[in-house]
Amino acid sequence: MSINNRIKEVRNSFGLNQTDFGAKIGLKQSSLGQIETGVRDASDRVVLLMCEKYGVSEPWLRTGEGEMFAKGELFSLDDYARSSGLSPLETKIIKTYMELPKDVRGMIVERFKKAISEEDEIDQEVEDYRRELEDEKRDMETLSASRSSEEA
Repeated sequence: MSINNRIKEVRNSFGLNQTDFGAKIGLKQSSLGQIETGVRDASDRVVLLMCEKYGVSEPWLRTGEGEMFAKGELFSLDDYARSSGLSPLETKIIKTYMELPKDVRGMIVERFKKAISEEDEIDQEVEDYRRELEDEKRDMETLSASRSSEEA
């Protein structure tokens, strides 16, 4: 399989048409069409952008060897915790959460969403009440000013 066919395979794996796929890497539909059909070759810039923007493995794209998509970086929670200054207890809390069954984690996430939503609603109610008080204060000042001018 040629690089041209592999490019088309990548595009199809994302379910994108040539216009949408090409836009993300700076190619017009016609240029991408020419590359996919072999009329023109993909430049190094196009290959590198495709790898960057779509997570494609460069060796696979160029030669067909290996996996289509690049494997992500490994993530060490311990390293991240140290670099973020987490305490041992905070790190343990995160690790314990990650060991919970998926359905339990889902319930916890939903509870946090609900709490955040309720907090947002409370904040909005407080803001609305603050505006009402400001409006009343302004009305009282206007009324007081108009009474003062009438008395003068």
